[in-house]
Amino acid sequence: MNKNIFTYLLPFLIFISCASKDEKLQNYKNYVQEISTAIKYEDGFNTIKVIKEKRSIFRSYFLNDELVFINEDMNIGNWGTAANGYYYKNNELIYYTENSIFRIIDSTKKMDKYHIKGSVYFDGSEILEAERTKSNGSIEYTQEDVKEIIEHSILLRELAKKNRPRKSE
Repeated sequence: MNKNIFTYLLPFLIFISCASKDEKLQNYKNYVQEISTAIKYEDGFNTIKVIKEKRSIFRSYFLNDELVFINEDMNIGNWGTAANGYYYKNNELIYYTENSIFRIIDSTKKMDKYHIKGSVYFDGSEILEAERTKSNGSIEYTQEDVKEIIEHSILLRELAKKNRPRKSE
């Protein structure tokens, strides 16, 4: 009897979990749209961070004392440049966008360029939705990519909070 109940409940539970994932994704998309509309350039502030060859200049935006968005321009030596967007909700990264151009030297010593464009909706470290292209072909985000994105977003978040201008009383 218990086995039959489990057999009938399993599809229902799977349906419920999928619906909640879709709802969460839609809520995040709505939130990102609201934040994109609400923030103004003059309300942000710049921070500069240099780590080895990576030079990051990013602009942070707070609404009601909560960090909601970071717009980052990063140069990686003379080899590449990236424009990244980080959207936060309740201190967690929920959406990431990237638009990068990199130069590489192939085995024949020829200089080549490639372009990466992508976006990811996160629920913690889980990917809710992602798309990414590299010079017009689709590629996947790897677990290592996700780890690096989340770790970098935490670094930027902490720097933004630390360097936030103090309110005048």
